[in-house]
Amino acid sequence: MIEAVEDSVIAGCILGKFHRARELGLTLNIDPDSSLRDLPAHCGSEQIVTIVANLLDNAFEATRASNGREPINLSMTDLGNDIIIEVEDFAGGIQDNLQANIYEQGVTTKTQGDHGIGLYLVKETVQILRGNVEFSSDNLGTRFTVYIPKQLKQE
Repeated sequence: MIEAVEDSVIAGCILGKFHRARELGLTLNIDPDSSLRDLPAHCGSEQIVTIVANLLDNAFEATRASNGREPINLSMTDLGNDIIIEVEDFAGGIQDNLQANIYEQGVTTKTQGDHGIGLYLVKETVQILRGNVEFSSDNLGTRFTVYIPKQLKQE
């Protein structure tokens, strides 16, 4: 997988998260067909790290909180017109009453500590990149999908 990600900062983040998952007793599956070779000029590696790291951290925490043994899945592709990043867990989903406001700062499913910033940062970063983030959630789990355009439209 790391060979499919040319940017060393992003590759290092993914490798670090892979090992963190193992430390937590979790499994992070990285789609072997993933590819992230060329970042568009308007997109910095730090922005991709913000997105990937926060989505994975949330999936790790949700899986641990649900005592789940199912893997967390990460997929990335730069084929086509967009960079697409997907993170999927099988931790029981996001509560219905939180879904409408899930990207607002301070909204969290956690009961302890300072939380409620990760998805807010993901949404803000994706908006800066003129992309879109969406999620689907049911009683089995949650999938976040991020779309970042490779070419910005002229305004």
